[in-house]
Amino acid sequence: PRNMQARMDELFRDVCTTHLALAAAELPALSSLENRSLDHAARIQASERQMELDIGRGAAVLDERRRRRQTGRQLGWVHHGREGLRLPNASETAMLAHVRAWRLAPKL
Repeated sequence: PRNMQARMDELFRDVCTTHLALAAAELPALSSLENRSLDHAARIQASERQMELDIGRGAAVLDERRRRRQTGRQLGWVHHGREGLRLPNASETAMLAHVRAWRLAPKL
């Protein structure tokens, strides 16, 4: 795909919410303390497995990017806003600081 940064953002945007969802999985409320601790251990293991999967997927994308010699955010440029400002093809949040700095800079 064209925009590797977008793929990276997509991979890691919801990692925490995924883990929270796994931790709060609807499992029957167990009365005995022993069963509760087993349940908790199972949730932690599921969360760890999910994290390993996410890290693996991220590593695969980074490998692909290295193979294509696209490192960091050097992934082309996009026009931003009505000024036609050319910015790195990075995620929206990464762009905001650049846009702000460009608008505040004195017109030379």
